[in-house]
Amino acid sequence: MKTKTDAEVIIAGKRYNLSGYESEEYLQKIASYLNGKHAELKSLEGYRAMDTDTKIILMQINLADDYFKLKEQLKSITEERDAQGSENFNLKHDIIEVQKQLADVKEAYKSRLAEAQNKLVEDRNELVEEQKKGVRLETENAALKASLAEEQKNAAKLQEEIEALKRRIGKR
Repeated sequence: MKTKTDAEVIIAGKRYNLSGYESEEYLQKIASYLNGKHAELKSLEGYRAMDTDTKIILMQINLADDYFKLKEQLKSITEERDAQGSENFNLKHDIIEVQKQLADVKEAYKSRLAEAQNKLVEDRNELVEEQKKGVRLETENAALKASLAEEQKNAAKLQEEIEALKRRIGKR
């Protein structure tokens, strides 16, 4: 339980003993605020000519005015805070939705990347097979060329033999 605090304060030039459960600093702030209001009212034209009851009522009206203005400010700030809280909630929801979409895009990207890598491996394997076929064909082509050259030599020899036989037959 809080202990009671006593503080001596000066309000409108008079000493008062205030007592309460707040700190002495707080009680001094109250006195300072009241002194400011008192000085503000003193600066008004005609204030000195008012009777004490009117001065007290004017002070009470000013304090009530401050109270209601502060209460309205608090209401406005509270409404603004609530609106911001709602907006923050919506923004957080939007962020979560974007994060989900990003995760989906990442997953689709990974899937497409894996497909592309698989296709690349397949294409590379096909290329290797085509290169092997090309080497085999080149080897077969070289063998056929060699065989053709051999056959051409044989054909040339046969042609020479035919020519020689024709000459011999022709000499007879």
